[in-house]
Amino acid sequence: MSGCIDADEGNYVGESSQLMQTPCPKGTYQPSTGSSECLSADAGYFVESTGAVEQTPCEAGSYQPIEGRSNCIYSSINNYVPEAGSADQTACPSGEHQPTPGQTGCIEKEEEGGLLPGFSSFTALMTLLGAAVVISTRKQG
Repeated sequence: MSGCIDADEGNYVGESSQLMQTPCPKGTYQPSTGSSECLSADAGYFVESTGAVEQTPCEAGSYQPIEGRSNCIYSSINNYVPEAGSADQTACPSGEHQPTPGQTGCIEKEEEGGLLPGFSSFTALMTLLGAAVVISTRKQG
């Protein structure tokens, strides 16, 4: 009497004459026993190792647009990914930016010059401060 043994979770048997089960390759997984194929990781998910029984969602700040991958991609500059399991990154809205890759949100852009309201450059602020120093020095001397 000869019987077959089901493939374990994370493995498959592609042909009925195959003597050994095969671990699912990276980017694929198999949660069930007795399978003849592995499942590709969904977009927004990845499978890092062979013989996996489940897929893993990409962390917030990263994404994966392609099925069957073994890693995720960090969001690029001026983009963000707010939630885990995302297949796409999102561009920062107008008036916001993100200088660092792999982030979950954007930050408001500073006013032009980024110093004080009404001052559009570092030079204008330094000119004002320089005038205050000159007045202060003349008063004392």
